[in-house]
Amino acid sequence: MSIKVMSWVWEQDLPPLDKIVLMAIADHADDDGYAWPGMKRIAEKCSMEKRTVQRHVERLQEQQLLKVESRQRNDGSSSSNGYTVVMNGTKEEGVAESHPPMAQMTPPPVTDDTPLTVIEPSDETTTTTTPLTLLEVFDDPEWLRTLAEVEQPDHEQRNRIIRWARNHEVGVLTQVAYSAAESWMTYKKKNKSLYNTFMNWVNMQEKRDSERGAPVGVLTRSQQDRYGAEAYIQNQGLHPSSEEAKKIRREWSDGST
Repeated sequence: MSIKVMSWVWEQDLPPLDKIVLMAIADHADDDGYAWPGMKRIAEKCSMEKRTVQRHVERLQEQQLLKVESRQRNDGSSSSNGYTVVMNGTKEEGVAESHPPMAQMTPPPVTDDTPLTVIEPSDETTTTTTPLTLLEVFDDPEWLRTLAEVEQPDHEQRNRIIRWARNHEVGVLTQVAYSAAESWMTYKKKNKSLYNTFMNWVNMQEKRDSERGAPVGVLTRSQQDRYGAEAYIQNQGLHPSSEEAKKIRREWSDGST
């Protein structure tokens, strides 16, 4: 495994499944980005079917992030494909010219003093260039799932708002998300984007909390009650803006639920 190649892959802004396939290949790569894991091995690492892996390999080839070459054993039989992760500045390099045949390749020796570099993210680095963590890539928080039920974000929009949310308290994000989802049909006539509106509302809510001197993200008793209603609505599989959901909120407020 090459730390250089793995770090480069982490920094790429890719759809989640494309990224995990590229990560699985990079996990076998040398510093030039070359690897030859079998399709079965890649599928096992990604918890995917081989056909699914193949589709994502083709997508990575189309994006010029991966080169694939056929390989053969000394007896002429087919072997696993060779892959080159195409990092910045290496797109024009030929795979066959850069790497010797399999029979001539010898794995590098492993020593106990090989350094492993761990890059810690800066607390101040929250721009759109900061790579998403594995949890951020594969797990949508409750506030995002609530918004997505009303308007599904595209890939770039999702990544942008996940990065933006790092500087905001989960309690405020969730509270505002429920409010935005419930009232979006009313505000949609004046606002083009649910997610831009949501971010503006979060900023305004935090400003109001700050001016009142209330700790950001700490819910009042009424807000906690509201969360109980929203959790019940979600568990029932109801849309936040549906009439059934509105009825539950009213009954919850009256103490009859």
